[in-house]
Amino acid sequence: MSIEWLRLLFFTMNKKKTDNSCFGCFGIIIVALFLFYMIGQCENETNEVDWSEASVISEVFLKTYMKFPDDVKFVRESRKVIEEQDKVFKVTGRLKANNMFGQAVPYSYNVRVQYNGGDWSEFSNGMPTNWTFLGGNLYNEATGDYEELY
Repeated sequence: MSIEWLRLLFFTMNKKKTDNSCFGCFGIIIVALFLFYMIGQCENETNEVDWSEASVISEVFLKTYMKFPDDVKFVRESRKVIEEQDKVFKVTGRLKANNMFGQAVPYSYNVRVQYNGGDWSEFSNGMPTNWTFLGGNLYNEATGDYEELY
């Protein structure tokens, strides 16, 4: 069956076209315009962010406030992200971080981050360069301590 398709394709490619040559040029122009449109759309998407990027960046900021940032485990199921304003996100959720005795302690967090444009994943000295940390709070569920983050 596939040989018949190849034979048909080869036959139509080698067939002289006398009356439909303009249609072929028109088709190529349409395809080229579509490709230029898609390339333009891909370039525009680099300045757009959504909840997933805001969530990742909030985790980076939160780790800087923890005593043992490498041991922090975020509870993904508890995470909620709300876009409060254009490019300002409020991220809430839970995490577990080790205390100085190595015991995992549960925390609740509530932070706000703002995207400033450019490459969302660009970092300098371990911190995001195109995001601003707008503050938040961290609540230790084991001790009841509440900490404001700036």
